[in-house]
Amino acid sequence: MDRYWQANAVENAPETPAENTGGFPANGNPAAGITGTVPGEWWYHAVTEELRNAIIALGGTPDFTQVNQLADVLVESFATTVSTITRSLATVATTGSYDDLRDQPVIPPGQVNADWNADSGIAAILNRPDIPAPQRGSTLLAVTVYSVVAQSVTFSAGSPVITCSLHSPLTGSPVTFSSTDSLPGSIAQGATYFVVQVSADQSTFQIGTDQGGAAISMTDAGTGTHSIANPPWRKSDHGPAVVETAIQAGGGSGGIASRTSNAGTATGGGAGGYGWLRRLAASLPDELPIIIGAGGIVPASGNSGSQGANTYLGEPLSPVAYATGGAGGTGSATNAGLLVRPVGPASTET
Repeated sequence: MDRYWQANAVENAPETPAENTGGFPANGNPAAGITGTVPGEWWYHAVTEELRNAIIALGGTPDFTQVNQLADVLVESFATTVSTITRSLATVATTGSYDDLRDQPVIPPGQVNADWNADSGIAAILNRPDIPAPQRGSTLLAVTVYSVVAQSVTFSAGSPVITCSLHSPLTGSPVTFSSTDSLPGSIAQGATYFVVQVSADQSTFQIGTDQGGAAISMTDAGTGTHSIANPPWRKSDHGPAVVETAIQAGGGSGGIASRTSNAGTATGGGAGGYGWLRRLAASLPDELPIIIGAGGIVPASGNSGSQGANTYLGEPLSPVAYATGGAGGTGSATNAGLLVRPVGPASTET
């Protein structure tokens, strides 16, 4: 495609018309004295130059003997662009570096999210949208282990070690504190802390403000009787669609034969009940207390063990789910006893 006129061509381009009346072309009717539309020199010139300039801009050389030049340069330009982008993206996919992307766009500061390091120019993710919390029941939203058996504890001034009256909770568990008088100055009543370290014999533990964080050293021992418990479960913390929870009650303690006369019989205690709950979150209140049942207390010589305590999700009088503690084992200085004790039942229906 190039300029080609068979006859009556001139050396200079026509002048741009001063005005444009618009409208659309029409056929003439000589019988009625109606003249057909005349394109005129400017129309021929404008159409020819538009096509010719497009060929030049896309890297072609106008040739009046060719009629497919515009199509050819468009196809070649598209292929080159796609190849360039593909190679660039392939490099980024291999290295994972935004810096390897060619022709990087200029991103306004307001659109750059917190993952962008404006000082070094290195980004983990650019313009990542705010993604709402998953709402599918099959999606794991969060795992929180509530293992705090309600019990009294003691603090020591200048030390992070907390001593339990029964046994310590699991590492990573959330825990809250209360007192009949005043807690140590380092601890706020009702605030949630996390167990960061547990002693080998599970008699003491340490806490931090974050899971896996540094242990808090107590400024003083506080006054009164101090207790630990699980913080309540709050639906609003995770926004789940479906809630699943496993519940384990305390096991019963074993019985003990006579330690003084080495006589009698004893059996082990029954295991605590176990329950599994799956509910639509919409059917649950926003907050539920978590009460973990303790294991049975070791009896005196020649006595039967005690039953393990119940575990509750919700208030004990109207729980959403609960598991019953295992029965205590038998123990006697003279009499024969049962070989086993039953497992405590569980329920997830209220």
